[in-house]
Amino acid sequence: MKHWDVRQLVITLAASIILWALVAASCLTVGSTGTVGWPTRLQYEHRIELVLLASLVGAALAAAGVVYQAILQNPLADPYLLGISTGASLAAYLWRFAGIGGAIAIGLSQQAFAFSGAILAVAVVFSLAGA
Repeated sequence: MKHWDVRQLVITLAASIILWALVAASCLTVGSTGTVGWPTRLQYEHRIELVLLASLVGAALAAAGVVYQAILQNPLADPYLLGISTGASLAAYLWRFAGIGGAIAIGLSQQAFAFSGAILAVAVVFSLAGA
């Protein structure tokens, strides 16, 4: 594994932030405004919220992927490799199959069921692997 020194990390981080700022700024002008000309201030305010939220979600997903790969000690690990996505999909399907009324009665949403299925899939894989 390649070890980076502090200077390389700072340069890479600065370049990444500049690239993100350029992409985020270009995203503010893209979209359907329904009017001719430049977007209004209100449209910019709405779009900046969307751009920042999308950036935050992307950063969270990237961090989750890094944690996932670090825990499994596998740089190629992804949610499809160990059946986590399949477990979540199965649980979401079972939530639909059981009916919305039954799931609401016990207080779990479809997302909570899917998350539970993903956690259960991880537990099953780790128990089968003897970890």
